[in-house]
Amino acid sequence: MTASPAKKYFRFTKTSLNAIRSTSRRELYHDTHPDASNLKLRVTPSGVMSFVLAKKQRQTGKVIWVTLGRYPDLTPDQARLKARAELDVVLAGKHPLAVQRAERNRQVTLRQCLDDYVKSRSNLKTTTAIQYQSILERHLSSWLDRPLTWITRDRIESRHQQLGDHSPTAANAVMRILRALFNYAEEQYQDNDGNPIFPSNPVRRLSHHKAWYKETRRETTIKPNQLKAWYEAVISIPEWVDTSMPETLRDYYLLLLMTGLRRDEGLHLQWEWVDFEQRTLTLPATVTKNGYVHSLPLSDYLFDLLNTRYRPDRQYIFPGLESSKPLTDPKKVTRKIRERSGVYFSPHDLRRTFITTASNLGIRDYTLKRLLNHRKKRDVTDSYVVPDIDELRDPMQRITDRLLQLATQPDNVVVLERKRTG
Repeated sequence: MTASPAKKYFRFTKTSLNAIRSTSRRELYHDTHPDASNLKLRVTPSGVMSFVLAKKQRQTGKVIWVTLGRYPDLTPDQARLKARAELDVVLAGKHPLAVQRAERNRQVTLRQCLDDYVKSRSNLKTTTAIQYQSILERHLSSWLDRPLTWITRDRIESRHQQLGDHSPTAANAVMRILRALFNYAEEQYQDNDGNPIFPSNPVRRLSHHKAWYKETRRETTIKPNQLKAWYEAVISIPEWVDTSMPETLRDYYLLLLMTGLRRDEGLHLQWEWVDFEQRTLTLPATVTKNGYVHSLPLSDYLFDLLNTRYRPDRQYIFPGLESSKPLTDPKKVTRKIRERSGVYFSPHDLRRTFITTASNLGIRDYTLKRLLNHRKKRDVTDSYVVPDIDELRDPMQRITDRLLQLATQPDNVVVLERKRTG
């Protein structure tokens, strides 16, 4: 193929257009005629030439592209006349493409809005996106394929009350996600005049009526005298769970207890984060709640647990039914552990149990914060301190030893809590 002219801006004439040769990629040329500043010529690799009008809408900032016809079916003069006629329609905001786009925006569904929102948020963690999807599918499944215009203030208030009858915390969580999506929709979806289709967030009704539920922070843990029953139920998972991966489930619960990691952090652990030589586990900033790298020393128990599980051909420490994907929250198994042990717990209760055990051992607050990755981005002084992970090894080992002692103690042993030593 012959290369196209180096000049992309020139006056369109039959002579100049006939001189164009196609290239291996699509090319765009611009007419410099004073009466046709928006007229372009698109040339495909196969040599097809089409006149197009390109005009940026002042209201929306989006470019409207209108195909006018092919050359030589249309002459340059005919293309200019047609471009001027189409330009008047575009400037009036009534071009069919703009109208169609506005109509699509009016019909956007909750599901589509969620997808658009996730794609637009480059800093949104994958686990957060999955959580949003899961919450909406669980509590608003019948709304997902409805247009956003259908979701009114009255419907939001009514649904919030219905959800709150079962779980006030879940009701608030659902509506917080909806609030974020409608805030996004206000700027994202506009009519053909550039005005927002959703100018006001209907979730504000809850604030106006002071309808948000007051949430009390859970402070539950597995008590020392309950830990043995819980541990025995977990250790015996391979004996009573009907699944192809009982050891994976067992080890997942044990690791949460012995590390204090959050549920989703544990579910998404990867082998590349484990350094067996240095005996460390390092979570990257992209998966931690506060956006900081989190490094933990491995106690003897954790080292043995991970070393036994190690599979160099796997990405995830706890793979799901599909080995290429991580384990999903095993809620049914959690319920069965509760039934078998008589201990009501949530995965986050294991984190609180780790914290309580450390506190009862007299572990310093600063050390405990490091073990838990309890840092805030606004904590400027804290950001200058680079801790030596070896300083955390002894506290980590002591916590593990204490948890194992409580979990395996004979039934006739009375557990005495240690006093805090500062």
